Amino acid sequence: MEKSTLIADRDWRNPSACGLIGIMNRKGSLFGGEMIMQGIACLRERSNGLGGGFAAYGIYPENKDDYAFHVLCGSLEAKKNAEDYLRQHYKVIRDEAIPTYPLDAVKNPPILWRYFLQPILEMRIFQTETEADFVVRTVMELNQKFPRTFVASSGKNMGIFKGLGYPEDIAAFFRLEKYQGYLWTAMGHPPWGLIWEPVCMLEKSMSGVMCAIFNLGRRSWSLMRTKKTCRKWNRSLKNTARISIFP
Repeated sequence: MEKSTLIADRDWRNPSACGLIGIMNRKGSLFGGEMIMQGIACLRERSNGLGGGFAAYGIYPENKDDYAFHVLCGSLEAKKNAEDYLRQHYKVIRDEAIPTYPLDAVKNPPILWRYFLQPILEMRIFQTETEADFVVRTVMELNQKFPRTFVASSGKNMGIFKGLGYPEDIAAFFRLEKYQGYLWTAMGHPPWGLIWEPVCMLEKSMSGVMCAIFNLGRRSWSLMRTKKTCRKWNRSLKNTARISIFP
C-alpha cells in the first residue's frame, strides 16, 4: 500500500493525538458519569485508541475517609505480593474487584482491584513522616519495586480508571455510568508503553488541569507538566490522587 493511500487511525495510529475534558459541579453536588463519557466521545478524533482514562471525585462517600487504592496487577502472584505489602502497612477496611463490563474493544485487561485503607502509622520509617508522605511512599514502593503491579490512584473519595483503548470504551468497560461524583476529568492519549501496564500521560496532563479547576476564583495555575508541579499539587490539595511520576 502506497503511503499516500494510508488513512490515519484506520491504517496507522498517530501517537501525538490527545483529547482532554473536565466537568465540575461547583456546589459539590454529585452527578453521574454519563456526561463525561459523552463529552470525551465528542473528542474521538483527538484520540487514537492507544490510551484513555478518567479521574472521578466524590465517588466513594461511604468510604470518604479511607484511602482508595486502585491497583492493577498482571498476575495473581503480583496481586498477592502487593496485597501482602498493603496488609502489613494498612488496616484494610474493605477490598473488592473493580466492576467491569466485558468489551471486545478492551483486550487483555489486568486484574483490577480496589482497597479502602487506613495507614498503620507505626509502620512509618521515621516519626516525622506525615500520613500523606507515608501513602506516597507506599505508592512509589509498589509501582517501582513490585513487578507487574501499578497503583493508578490512592486518594480519598476518588479514583482513576484507565487503560489501553479509546476513552469512551474504557468508560464503558469500567461502567462509569454507575458512579456519582462532583468532579470528572477524562483524557485520550497513548500510554508510553503500548501495553496494558498503563503508565499513561493521564497523570501529568490531569495535574495541570486539576490545579486550574480547583483554583477557580483564587489564582491561576500554569498547565506545566513537570514533576515539581505534580508534587506541589499532590501536597496542597486534600482528597486528591497521589500521582506517581516515573523518572
